[in-house]
Amino acid sequence: MISCHPQIRDNKTIIDKQVIHGHVVPGKVLFTRTVQDSKEEFESLAFTDNLKVFISMENVSSFNNEDQYYAKSKTIASDVAHMKGTALARIVKGNIPIKNGVAHLIDRPLMLVATNVLAILQKTAQLSMFYDLIRNHDSGLINVMTVAKSLTIFAPSNEAFKKVNNRQLEQIQLNTENISRLLRLHVVERILTTDELMDRNREPNLQVPTLSKGQSLYFAINSMDPKSPVVTVEGAGVTGTLTTANVIARNGAVHIVDRLLGIPSQTVYEKLATDPILSATFNLSQQEGWNEKLKNRDEQFTLFVPTNDAWAEIRRTMPSAYKKLFMGSFAYHVRNILERHMIANSVFTLEELLSLTTNATVSGKNILQGRLNMTRGKVYFQARVTQSFGEYYTDWNGVRAKVIRPDLKCVNGVVHVIDKVMMMNRDVTVSGSAVPAASGLASLVATFFTVAFARALHH
Repeated sequence: MISCHPQIRDNKTIIDKQVIHGHVVPGKVLFTRTVQDSKEEFESLAFTDNLKVFISMENVSSFNNEDQYYAKSKTIASDVAHMKGTALARIVKGNIPIKNGVAHLIDRPLMLVATNVLAILQKTAQLSMFYDLIRNHDSGLINVMTVAKSLTIFAPSNEAFKKVNNRQLEQIQLNTENISRLLRLHVVERILTTDELMDRNREPNLQVPTLSKGQSLYFAINSMDPKSPVVTVEGAGVTGTLTTANVIARNGAVHIVDRLLGIPSQTVYEKLATDPILSATFNLSQQEGWNEKLKNRDEQFTLFVPTNDAWAEIRRTMPSAYKKLFMGSFAYHVRNILERHMIANSVFTLEELLSLTTNATVSGKNILQGRLNMTRGKVYFQARVTQSFGEYYTDWNGVRAKVIRPDLKCVNGVVHVIDKVMMMNRDVTVSGSAVPAASGLASLVATFFTVAFARALHH
């Protein structure tokens, strides 16, 4: 038997028999030194038809590489008096032998809901660095976390800060607006649990706006193991995995993430290799080592990357061309298509692309237009303005692709994810010469359309 004894200082009125039972694992003796996998969960005594509570233990190293052990309760079925969700408590004194098992002294009760999301950040030792950043640089966000009725925080652990470029983080902290924007990228103004993310997993581009104006979080779920799905979140090009989900407060939820979002640490190559919705483009780009250049941290790239769904559309509409591209014998054609989607030696966010445009008239319509040189041919970027909303597009020879995830920043460039491949059947030719005519390549022209807020164009 394992028993986790909380040091009770408040919430006395809501500690009942079931909460006490939620601190006990029957039939098991668990020592901290035996903790191997935090995903291994054990039924607690609070396991009935209406209420089901699991307990697990995990070892989380501190920023000073000291072992810190946590007990975690996960309520997956709730009743009127107890909420679904996770409660996390640090083991302050472990492995206390008792007559019929072992006890661990923890710093707060399990199963109970925190007063607000700020209290979770304050009381969870493995989130101390993120909390200190907020406390020192964004008092307004402190107030929001205290009074807001519904928030979700994607909080990077102390371990996540080890993966950050310290010089970049120090530079961001020098600018009040930049550090506030970084911190608010981790906050969603609604309660968002993993149950909802699972329910919405079929959405082609699952995204949620954040408190950082104009920035969204994007989600992907690997549900190969239905009992323990892997949820990833991406913010400004940085992808993190939820290591502890659904830590519930009265005004929201906190998910602990293994990355600080918003400060890139990956190359463009690594971004393509690790993003699950870009795997088709990555696999294609490996032919004859084309993507090796994307590893170079001394070069810069702007890449418009089609999603897996975009390639699936090519498979449906151009089955012969698709088969030839992915069979590995048409690397020259693959290179031409990919380089149509790339600007080498420069990094352009969408706002920077728009800033290069000037007034022009195309097909009788007044637009903003600017020209850039792609790796293959010339590209015309065009903008049309409305007052109501902002959407970005690329257009090449009538193939119009929506930019569904802009500005995925990398250490050597930026990736914009698009929902179509800029190609035609004629791009894959089979003849005595596998090389298309040079004049055909020179005539490739792409245009870029956007429907954006007027003020964004004059940024």
